[in-house]
Amino acid sequence: MSGFNPSTDLVDLKGKVAIILRSSLAESTIGFATVRHLARAGAKVYLAARDEGRASQAIDELRSDSTVTGTIEWLDLYDDPEHCIAL
Repeated sequence: MSGFNPSTDLVDLKGKVAIILRSSLAESTIGFATVRHLARAGAKVYLAARDEGRASQAIDELRSDSTVTGTIEWLDLYDDPEHCIAL
């Protein structure tokens, strides 16, 4: 029995949306790898993070991957209590 290999085992995710919440956006983290594999499979991936600079840096790195066919966007996790809206 072999393990799951996201490079070969993910189905086509075109038209699907994923939201990845990750506090650490370093290239070696599982969140970064998850975003990369989902986008390689064609998904529209929102990277939810508080720090726009770090998120932008990670997104630029991910978008430079020529095997990425999906889109990657930053989802702002703005945490100012004065601007929070209860749904």
